Order: sequence, then C-alpha cells, then structure tokens
Amino acid sequence: MKKTFVAGMISTALIFGTPTLAQDIVPDFSGIWDAGDLDPPRRGRPGVAEHPDYPQRGTRDQDRSRQQPIPPVADLTDPLLQPWVREELRDIVERRIAGEIIPEARSQCIPMGLPVLLSDEAGPRIIVQTPDKIVIINEELPEVRHIYLNVPHSENFEPDNYGESVGHYEGDTLVIDTIGISTETWVDDFLTPHSEKLHITERYRLVGDDVLEIEYFIEDPDAFTEPWGGIVLAERRRPDEDLMEVRCSENNFDVFSGETLPMPIATQVDF
Repeated sequence: MKKTFVAGMISTALIFGTPTLAQDIVPDFSGIWDAGDLDPPRRGRPGVAEHPDYPQRGTRDQDRSRQQPIPPVADLTDPLLQPWVREELRDIVERRIAGEIIPEARSQCIPMGLPVLLSDEAGPRIIVQTPDKIVIINEELPEVRHIYLNVPHSENFEPDNYGESVGHYEGDTLVIDTIGISTETWVDDFLTPHSEKLHITERYRLVGDDVLEIEYFIEDPDAFTEPWGGIVLAERRRPDEDLMEVRCSENNFDVFSGETLPMPIATQVDF
C-alpha cells in the first residue's frame, strides 16, 4: 500500500417515518478518531462467534517470531446463523482451515461495509459535521459515508455498499439509521453474508472529552435468528495530527497472512 499524508480537515429504530426537528445545540463529534475493537454490547448478544479450535492470529507471535497465521474462522454451530448463511459460510470455513487465503474486503480493495467499517480495521476516520449532513471519511481505501440529518429515508433507494443513512440528534447522542446495504458486502471478517433486509442503528455519544462511544444494533431476520450488536470506543486525535491517505490498489497485501496480492488485470474489454 502507498500512503501519503494529507491535512486533517476535513447508524433501534425502524425507518424514520417523519423528519426529526433539529435541535439548537448539538454535541461536537468533529475531528480525527482512532477506533478500537468491536466489543460486545451491554445487552443482547454480539455477532457471529469465532471457531473455538481456530482462534485468529497474525504472522508474528508475541516474541515477534514468525508463525503460521490463522484467518478469521466462523463457528458454524452458532445459533445466530440462518441455514442459508451457515451453508455459505461452510465453504469459506473449510477452505480457510485448509490454509487457503481468502482475502477479506479490505485486501481486495472492496468497501468493508457495516459494522466492520466502525472498527479499528478501517483505520482512523474523520468526522465532518454540518447542519444538514455528516460526512465520515475512513483512512482505508478511503471510504466515505454520508449521513443526511432530519430527513426520512428515500422511497426508492438503490442499494450500495454503505446503504442510505439518515440521522438526528437526541440530546447528546447522534442516532444513525441505515438501510439499503448491498448484499455484495459482508458484516464481518468471517465473510458472513446478509440479506437485503439488513438494518443498522448506530448511536454516537461522547463519554469523555475526547472519547467517542459508538453503539450499533443489527437486525436482519432473513440472515440471523435474532438481533445483535456491539460497541466501539474511539479516541480523538490532537489538532496537530493528520490523517493519512491509503491507496488500496498499490502493492496491496492480505491483512492476515501479510502476503502481497496481485493487482487485478482485465484480460478482455468489457465495455
């Protein structure tokens, strides 16, 4: 990956039926944020469980010596999975256990989707607040989300990698509601699929001067037997710290094995 420095300027409710009136004083979420891991929710259950016999590990042991990496492997016995999701995951699980490298979205220069985009795997992100819209730009790829404030969802939204996000403030909390996420994305690094009914609610709240809590809640009855969610904590960078731009297609590598992946090259004209 090629990295260059750039200046550091620059989602449980169902579909909102009517716009929420804007409030006069809103919390300040602006700035660059470094997010942590996806943690379990306060109530309810977390996402798909990891296979107990194949815990994920990187290419380096604690003493920095080389070791055989183990990519994320899902637990197919997890009751959260609907039958069709379990069968789609079975092929991925068997191939990964056999040692095959199946890159996750980031390694393929594919948008990560939600909720992976909320975690540290997406790298730092900058939040830009305006009266009618919030823009979140992640360092990786980079990836850009637009959250439109105090408006309802569109009647005929065309699905895409980030879906359609609308939001409003509830006192000190920003509530984001997202639908219309393309089924070409995954909800985690196990490469767990979802249906077109995927619905995500996020709640952003400052729990310290420079600490942001992001609580998310996921509903998709066609893919999962019950709702699930989690929490991410992010720390705001100092004003003099900058964001980096990561160009994905240049010398890209698999984040789990560390091996360089070839750049896709078309063999025939498709237009």
